[in-house]
Amino acid sequence: MVNEMSRTENSMINALTGVGGTSVKMIFRFIIQTIFVYCLGSEYVGLKGFLQNVVGFLNITELGLGVAVVYSLYKVIADGDKPHIAAIMNLYKKLYIYIGMAVLIIAVCLAPFLHIFIKNINQFPNFWLIYALYVADTLLTYWFFSYRNAILQADQKQYIYNLINLCVEFATTIGQVILLYITHSFVLFLIVSSLCKICGNLYLKICTDRLYPFLLFKSLPEVPRKIIQSIKVNVKAIVIYNGGYKINVMLDTVLISYFLDIVTVGIYTNYVLIFGAFTSLLSVFLGAFTASIGNLFIKESPDKNEFIFRCLRIINFAIGSVIGIVTAVCLGDFITLWIGKSYCFDGYTHYFLIFNFFTSILDFEVLQFRNAYGLFDKGKYRPLVGAFLNAGLSICLAPKFGVIGITMGTLISTYLTFWWFDSWLIYKFGFHKSVFVYYRSYITDFIYFATIGAGLVYFCNIATHNISWILLIFKGLIAVMVALLTIILRYYRTEEFDYVIKHIRAIWKKKF
Repeated sequence: MVNEMSRTENSMINALTGVGGTSVKMIFRFIIQTIFVYCLGSEYVGLKGFLQNVVGFLNITELGLGVAVVYSLYKVIADGDKPHIAAIMNLYKKLYIYIGMAVLIIAVCLAPFLHIFIKNINQFPNFWLIYALYVADTLLTYWFFSYRNAILQADQKQYIYNLINLCVEFATTIGQVILLYITHSFVLFLIVSSLCKICGNLYLKICTDRLYPFLLFKSLPEVPRKIIQSIKVNVKAIVIYNGGYKINVMLDTVLISYFLDIVTVGIYTNYVLIFGAFTSLLSVFLGAFTASIGNLFIKESPDKNEFIFRCLRIINFAIGSVIGIVTAVCLGDFITLWIGKSYCFDGYTHYFLIFNFFTSILDFEVLQFRNAYGLFDKGKYRPLVGAFLNAGLSICLAPKFGVIGITMGTLISTYLTFWWFDSWLIYKFGFHKSVFVYYRSYITDFIYFATIGAGLVYFCNIATHNISWILLIFKGLIAVMVALLTIILRYYRTEEFDYVIKHIRAIWKKKF
């Protein structure tokens, strides 16, 4: 039986390895982006960002299946039912093959429409080969054993996949940097990524074969109809849900390309790279708790679950506020020193993008509880409504306000369709309590941290005019210290803060 401390330990190990690995991968990606900018220029940076978003949209089919299968594994793993664990994983493998075929068909159907969004597509002589390689890289995700990560995630051993993924990222970075520097070839850049992904997935299979030898059993029981039906319902709901969410994410890049140009997409892509790095850190850290939350849901009372949710909300707000304040203070100087001022937006666009980013990282714990509780089918069409609302608002605002108008459409549609409903869902069906306590605390904390961040930005802009790496580091340290101080002043008297600190100290003493 998994007790409270072991749940916390597994979660923290997964979180720390995930955050550590993601931090290193951030460095690798910045190295690659830097070489890419200097070797291929802003047009190819824009093309890279555009295709990553468009081809990334093809993953909506996997998102639903992966989360649903992990959810279906929680109970059989808790029961130690090895034959049915193997049967579910075998079913997952077969479904991945079909999904890969569906992705290929969708990619072919998308191809005739790409020229509408990329003006002067002929300036990229190898465009169709590049597109084909992006699609092939996505197909490798489905056809070469990456589905094995599901059992590691459900069994709270995500750290194994994190370490494998880190090694793959390291090899990819070395290969891509060398080839870009020598050949300036986008095609070879993409081929290296695919080859490293194949090697990583093969090693993932070897590791899971050793950890779970029963996965190789030839004679397997049938997956119970109840589980199959649950997977079908959940997959349908999550694909619709994540499909709407993915459309929201993809729309910004596509509309910037359509209404402005591919160079602006390149500038926007650099912002997305930085925001995405921090988002990945927070997502990986909190995502490591999902399996423990699923275990908690099965074994503990709604009151206990709601208390843990409040603890994770404090952690999320604390980390999100540090990230948001540091980004607001340092991002402009960082981009200028990194690749030049020409890759910065004007002041209004710059700070609005940061504000939009800050709002997007403040409710990750809601998503973790929603997935862990299996609340996939309720409100599944809402993201599609959000996507249509986003598209309508962005198209109306883009001609007058440009990038601000497009991202403003995303911000408004998110709050109208995502933010309030997901938290209500968890409180009603998970905690059986009123959600208005959450709304009040969220709004209060949001105003508190946003005000501190805006004041610090104003002070730093008045106090400093020169730009240098030393000054940037100094501003970053000041921002971190101010953010930490505001977090302590805000939360230190709460029961949740005491609980989090107590467990961190206990784990630290036990491990070190």
